[in-house]
Amino acid sequence: MGPKQSDNDNNEDARSTNSTLVNAGMNSTNEQDDDAEAAQDARDGFRRQGEVLDGDEDEWSSYRHGFELDFDENGPPPEHVYYMFYTDKRHEVTTGHNAEITLREWEPLQDWRMREKLKTISVALVLCLNIGIDPPDVVKTNPCAKLEAWTDPFAAPVPKSLESIGKALQAQYEVWQPRARYKAALDPSMEDTKKLCCVLRRNAKEERILFHYNGHGVPKPTSSGEIWVFNKNYTQYIPVSLLDLQSWLGSPCIYVYDCSAAGNILLSFNRFAEKRDLDAAKQAGSQPPGTIPSPPLRDCIQLAACGPDDTLPMNPDLPADIFTACLTTPIEIALRWFVLQHPLLHNVTVDMVTRIPGKLNDRRTPLGELNWIFTSITDTIAWNVLSRDLFKTLFRQDLMVAALFRNFLLADRIMRSQKCTPMSSPTLPPTHQHPMWDSWDLALDMCLAQLPGLLQPESVEPPIEYQSSMFFTEQLLAFEVWLGHGSPTHEAPEQLAIVLQVLLSQVHRLRALLLLSQFLDLGPWAVNHALAVGISPYVLKLLQSPAADLKPVLVFIWARLLAVDRSFQNDLLKDNGFVYFVGILGVNAGMPLRNVSEHRAMCAFILATFCRDFPQGQQACLKQQVIQYCLTHVADGDHLLRQWACLCIGQLWKNYNDAKSVGLQSGAHERLTQILSDPIPEVRAAAMWSLGAFISNLDQNEKVIQLQNNLAMSALVATTDASPIVRKELVIFLSSLVFDHLDIFVAVASELLGSEQNVPGGKHDPKSKHPEDRQDKMGQQAVYAVIWKALLCLSVDSNRGVATAASKLVDYVNFQLLSGPVAQSLTPLLQQHAVRNQSLSSSSMSALNQTVSAQAAPDRSYSSTTLSHRTATKMANTLKRSASLAVTLKNYIPGYASSQPSASESPKHASGSILGTKEGQDPANMDSRQPNGGANGTSRTVRSAAPRPRSVHGDVGYIQAQASPSYPQVHAQPGTASANGPADPNHPESRPQLESVFYDWCCEYFLEPQMKGVEGDEPGSVNYNERLWRRVRNEKIIYECHPQRDQAGSSKWDTVIKSVNNESAAMHLVMHSYEPHMVIADDKRNISVWNWKEGQLLNRFSNSNPRGTSITSVKYINEDDVAMLLVASGEGVVRLYRKYEEPNQTDIVTSWRVLTDMLQSSKSTGTITDWQQGRGSLIVGGDARVIRVWDAARELCMSDIPTRSGAPVTSITSDQVSGNIFVVGFGDGAVRVYDRRQPQHDAMVMAWKKHKSWIQNVRMQRGGFRELVSGSVDGTVKVWDVRQRDSLRTIVARDPISAFDLHHHAPVIACGSPTQYIKVWNVNGEGLSTVRSYSGLFGQRQAKVTSLGFHPHEYVFGVGGDDGWVTVLGWSGGNALSQQQLQQQPLSSQHQHQYQ
Repeated sequence: MGPKQSDNDNNEDARSTNSTLVNAGMNSTNEQDDDAEAAQDARDGFRRQGEVLDGDEDEWSSYRHGFELDFDENGPPPEHVYYMFYTDKRHEVTTGHNAEITLREWEPLQDWRMREKLKTISVALVLCLNIGIDPPDVVKTNPCAKLEAWTDPFAAPVPKSLESIGKALQAQYEVWQPRARYKAALDPSMEDTKKLCCVLRRNAKEERILFHYNGHGVPKPTSSGEIWVFNKNYTQYIPVSLLDLQSWLGSPCIYVYDCSAAGNILLSFNRFAEKRDLDAAKQAGSQPPGTIPSPPLRDCIQLAACGPDDTLPMNPDLPADIFTACLTTPIEIALRWFVLQHPLLHNVTVDMVTRIPGKLNDRRTPLGELNWIFTSITDTIAWNVLSRDLFKTLFRQDLMVAALFRNFLLADRIMRSQKCTPMSSPTLPPTHQHPMWDSWDLALDMCLAQLPGLLQPESVEPPIEYQSSMFFTEQLLAFEVWLGHGSPTHEAPEQLAIVLQVLLSQVHRLRALLLLSQFLDLGPWAVNHALAVGISPYVLKLLQSPAADLKPVLVFIWARLLAVDRSFQNDLLKDNGFVYFVGILGVNAGMPLRNVSEHRAMCAFILATFCRDFPQGQQACLKQQVIQYCLTHVADGDHLLRQWACLCIGQLWKNYNDAKSVGLQSGAHERLTQILSDPIPEVRAAAMWSLGAFISNLDQNEKVIQLQNNLAMSALVATTDASPIVRKELVIFLSSLVFDHLDIFVAVASELLGSEQNVPGGKHDPKSKHPEDRQDKMGQQAVYAVIWKALLCLSVDSNRGVATAASKLVDYVNFQLLSGPVAQSLTPLLQQHAVRNQSLSSSSMSALNQTVSAQAAPDRSYSSTTLSHRTATKMANTLKRSASLAVTLKNYIPGYASSQPSASESPKHASGSILGTKEGQDPANMDSRQPNGGANGTSRTVRSAAPRPRSVHGDVGYIQAQASPSYPQVHAQPGTASANGPADPNHPESRPQLESVFYDWCCEYFLEPQMKGVEGDEPGSVNYNERLWRRVRNEKIIYECHPQRDQAGSSKWDTVIKSVNNESAAMHLVMHSYEPHMVIADDKRNISVWNWKEGQLLNRFSNSNPRGTSITSVKYINEDDVAMLLVASGEGVVRLYRKYEEPNQTDIVTSWRVLTDMLQSSKSTGTITDWQQGRGSLIVGGDARVIRVWDAARELCMSDIPTRSGAPVTSITSDQVSGNIFVVGFGDGAVRVYDRRQPQHDAMVMAWKKHKSWIQNVRMQRGGFRELVSGSVDGTVKVWDVRQRDSLRTIVARDPISAFDLHHHAPVIACGSPTQYIKVWNVNGEGLSTVRSYSGLFGQRQAKVTSLGFHPHEYVFGVGGDDGWVTVLGWSGGNALSQQQLQQQPLSSQHQHQYQ
């Protein structure tokens, strides 16, 4: 039968999100390919089934089991890839060792919005020109500058000229603020000035006033703070104090001083303003409450033409009010000044400059394009020079202020060339030499070069067509170069402000948006810069554009913006901008890209953010049928779209019953329950999160209760989910039911306690006074009983976050139970029961698993109908009490706390009274498995105990009951919650607040760079170089070791390389393929990591499995890169560790219960595993009737294969190439072969029952010739071929076998026995070495071999004994061992090892 496509090939969708793709020249298949080099050059086909190989001396050159087709004789290509598992974002541990998702710390959002956006609505133009009469303190040159507002004051009579100048100046200001009210005071008196100012302030109210002062016809301002006006008869100059002016105009104001010594005005104004603000602050304390203080005067903006000692320039080629010209007509004065500065422009005159064609607001004309470029350059200079707050205040708050300060930058440049230094308040840094001015000069030069042809009369020659400037194209190129090379710091590129201006052009808009999206993709810091520079009005306006080519890039940009700042909700609602994304989310919306699903996922994220905590957004999206659109995408092929379609639905109907009604009518809840079996854990968690939002805060009635119950029963499939994020969301989902039906859960808890303790009052329902009411609730209580038992199981989950959340719910219900009247009848027996062992045995999941575990495999179905009361009663009788209940009882049962031993009592007495052990018995030496030993079926006695290692789980309660009294107890940190419940005893009294961070964690996807690969994958990066080094090292080890495998099969194996004292019995030993790491697990929960070449202890930590269980299996995963350690323990839980060799740095990546239906037996094996790196599959068996295959990418159980045996599984091995065949050894001596390609119930394809006793181990080589060897406790070793019913060879060890292993590449077998012998054979049965071990002082005590493991490549193996000593032995030939490795261990005064 051919393999099933869905099972044989890992789901690419799952792999793309749940594993890391690593380029390498070798992987698990390389090992076999290297071994294939020594095989026969030509093969005619498979060895015929049934062919006898005994006596064939060349049998090692042929592969067993017909596996020749698994190899390519030419070897894999150099670019061959392999997958690394459990390296996805959800497996990153950022804080502590909790193995749960946590939110990263991102750069905080900057306050880019203007809370008070002011407008300049009134303008006072005060012109003191006194045309024809020079002030007494100014001596003018001849000729002298005379133009005022580009008007010659002497071209008409004085009154008319003065009026013309006033109108011209008003027209210049109206270009920048056409809606303002303008009032001109021409040569005013003091009374006129006061009246004008007071009227403007009264009309402006709290808005800004512009006060423009031209003092060309009056004396210079005084250093004491006075400006000059006239008397009514124009016979005297009258001073006006700035104190008076401040009183008249108030604040906010902007002042423009165009006169000599203007700096005196600015400095005096600031001095007076500071004093007045201090006085106002003092008076504010005596004001009645509710009085609104006046705005401070220090917030007034001032622009002065020159410094306190400067005189205005008098160049006749420039206007007299050159400062005003720069502020109001920057393009004209810039062109004129440029021509005067460059006399080589012979064909361009000043008169020609005044006739440049076009309009300022038409960017397609020369004049409009120059104005556009000027705006971009001045914005860029300000963006790069000013602080972010100052830039926001001056350039993004008021259009008039922004225009004046842009033009002030030009004034600073031009005035400094005329020996004047303009001043401003707030003070700006010097900008006259900024490099961007060179770009401005180039733009002017390119424009003026075309000017003669543009002004040429048509009669002479047709005018030339204007060639647009290349300024924006070149700046976009510069921005693109910056993006390509990046910056080591988070500094924004100087072209960012220009890119925003380019968005105004249809020609460059698409390219600018693409570059802008690349910039935003760099992270939140880039989004902060873009928001600060003012991107929001541009992208909001573009949402009104119907252009299809802009849709993908706009969606990407908006996803980035909303990921950082959710305050756009009102902006999107105001102009119906959100409809833009609803249209793209629609099924028929056209998108010009192939990855339309990814952009629709972004739209779903945008709409979800739009709805989050925003009722108006929820209502708007409901009207636009967003729920229906999302439902069409929950089955999409893109996992990101499925995930965000679920989350968008959840945000839309969260706390919004109208949306829930629409979703109910559309069958959204049913679609979401189907997604709970999705191959991507994030999608399953998203569906659970959305369902949790659906059932919360519902109006309770019979139909709603039935709906909640059905959804809850369907959701319980997640109890067997391997992903902690899904189980955590399940707990939060169930919390809504607990809070809505607290009374029923209390009654269920009471009934469960009563049934366990046989308390008559425990089965009484205090809320049901009539028998008929109780009968009506029986069906519902059966459902709630199942839910309650699921919560009990989750409260002792191996994941700390899941256990803590579930424990809070359990403790809350228990507290309500113990606070009610039923507590009086329960108290006496609960006091006795509370001191018993509260650990949750693996059998506690059995009854629950009968109900819900059927959903673990995809080929099984489950009905969400209500369970019968008989089923619930059966589960109640089999379920054990959760550990969290013990904490509740200890704190709330009267007299229980006083019965606990005090801290001063001896540890011996304390362990005897609390843990229930016999007096004088050390609980550290207790073991729940068979008296004769563990999975190996041999007896053992612990002769030394290791010091108590650190637990990477934060001591969540498992360790506390098991810690040896002879070593100090390691407690959880104060304030942290353990899996047994809250550390604070007052917590269960209040309703627990279970907050999910899953949605925020999902949002972080749009905060991370997506357009470019991870930096660690970029050539030249540290991670890339480290990975490349590891690849070269791995290949070197393979190429050096594998050619010597034939020699290793005929050499002695009696060379002692290193001996180390592990200080506790070494029950499991495994060696890393490439690193010199040897991991040793003792008979309890301690794991030690050694450098076997140096004999150095690298790390020691605790696995934190429950008391009475031990570690039963240890495997490496991801050995080709950065390996992780997979540890299985007797309670059916697997834990995965990162940085296992680093002290105090070991993190738990994930953990889950791989076996639930574990059976009690006198000879327990616990949990037995085998890891397939090529397929990412974990095969698990043990004290169960099934063998489960877990998929690492999906984090789901893919199949439950019946063992078809009543004996426990003792060992599992599998084909590491295709991964279809795996072989299992059993406690009754049987060896069975299973094929994953077959249906589950027909997966067993071969059964050998040639052994007569417990199978100690069964091993299939990864490489070599794929030998399959099994070893039994009775001392027999058999070589198998899966195609034959009889063994190929039988080797008799003559001693019981307590440890057994087969080298992965060399045909070498080793076994150890309780009689201290270590024997080594080749697969032909030829004995290579026999070593006998002694230990203890002078070698008088014999050590029993408890573990043995070969190195996967090198020709060494480790042997561990029950005395704690571990010895590494190697073969005596070849150059694989260095001189340092060959040195014998020196004798010590306490330990001596002798090998015969």
